[in-house]
Amino acid sequence: MTRKNLLLKANHNKETAEWAESNSYFDAAVSRFYYSLYEKVIFISKKEGFYSEPPLGADSHVYTITQFKKGILSKLDTSEIAWIASLSKLKTCRVCSDYKEDRIDNTSDYNLIFKISYNSINQILDKLI
Repeated sequence: MTRKNLLLKANHNKETAEWAESNSYFDAAVSRFYYSLYEKVIFISKKEGFYSEPPLGADSHVYTITQFKKGILSKLDTSEIAWIASLSKLKTCRVCSDYKEDRIDNTSDYNLIFKISYNSINQILDKLI
């Protein structure tokens, strides 16, 4: 697989998320937008040369995000560092949206809980691509 396939997958997840969002399927949107970011994180990590496969038994998302934060720190300004630090929060939102009984059922909560952070992080990642 070429690295560019990660960006294709990221774009497909983003398009799917936009459809879900437009239909008020906010939990599905959170999941797909998160995976769009996650695939960009892997792409950037590989492009910059600091990607490594998660150790056996490790939470792959926690490991990959932690390694990404460490590896990309020197390329970010202070406000970008703060936004990238919140990637873990978006992972938690994704887990809740996928597996918990609670759901996001209105635009205001969706924006506050997830979308504002997503937009800022996505903008930073797009700059790094």
